[in-house]
Amino acid sequence: KIYAWDSLIFVPYLMSYALENSEVFLNSIIDERDKNSRLISGNTGLFTAEGIPKPAYFAYKILNLMQGDILEFTNCYIVTKSINNSEEEQLNLLFYNCSDELKQLCEYTNSSIREINDKIMEFKNSMEIKVDIQGLAAGVYQVVEMIQNYENSLFYLASRDNFGRKDIIDSDVINIINISSPKTICKEHYVDNKMEFKVNLKGLGFKFIRIIKK
Repeated sequence: KIYAWDSLIFVPYLMSYALENSEVFLNSIIDERDKNSRLISGNTGLFTAEGIPKPAYFAYKILNLMQGDILEFTNCYIVTKSINNSEEEQLNLLFYNCSDELKQLCEYTNSSIREINDKIMEFKNSMEIKVDIQGLAAGVYQVVEMIQNYENSLFYLASRDNFGRKDIIDSDVINIINISSPKTICKEHYVDNKMEFKVNLKGLGFKFIRIIKK
């Protein structure tokens, strides 16, 4: 079992892995149900046994959204350009606040749930980045932002129950999904020729931005 795969650490880990390797490993679709059912199972499914999307699901979703020509990448953000089905050019930006030490936890099977949670809680780094995108054609742009941090993750919810066994009834599932999924914002901007973004992440987390000219 690799409990870090159930945490937000898996998002930057998968991005780094994809940049360094020609092939990306595939997770199973859904965790098997067992008598010790927990939100954090350490199994490789994209969904819990109850059908709740895990961080791995969002990691693969973002990896798919980031497909395209790489314009720039560093140890904390990636920018790609692609063409959508409507033949519209779009820019994709992913920012993540994580350390190499945390990402390494996705490769070890001997770390307990609480050890990983302690490492996440100890990571207090704040990341502030200002990005200027130049040379845009004048017009209206749709901007979709998706953001997630520890406080709206499965790991945080599980920590509130001390990582114990949890019987999840159907009425709980929608509430858990709403709390533990990335928050999405969609808005429009009129642009002359450039767009500016200020990204501020405190502790473990990520922010994805997609820009499409309307």
